[in-house]
Amino acid sequence: MSSDEKQKSLAGHRLDQAAESLEEARYLMDGGKSLRSVANRIYYGMFYAVLALLIYEPYSSSKHTGVLSYFNRNFVKSGCLPAILKTSIFVDKQDFMW
Repeated sequence: MSSDEKQKSLAGHRLDQAAESLEEARYLMDGGKSLRSVANRIYYGMFYAVLALLIYEPYSSSKHTGVLSYFNRNFVKSGCLPAILKTSIFVDKQDFMW
């Protein structure tokens, strides 16, 4: 498998994770479960989608803050994506989830 094929496969996997997380959020919401759990699954859905995008970038980070900062700087502030996607919409999970 070529490097490009590996990237495409990993990006697809991340997008699958994103979709699954959002499906889980809907399931939890429809079942009247904890809003904290719903928000957690939405957060991870968005986060996995950002990770899929960053597979094609010369960047890696093991921390959520690093990933989201890079996304904001290189995709939103640069004008590549609309400002509404600024990852400040990602609630700081340390404040919200616990």
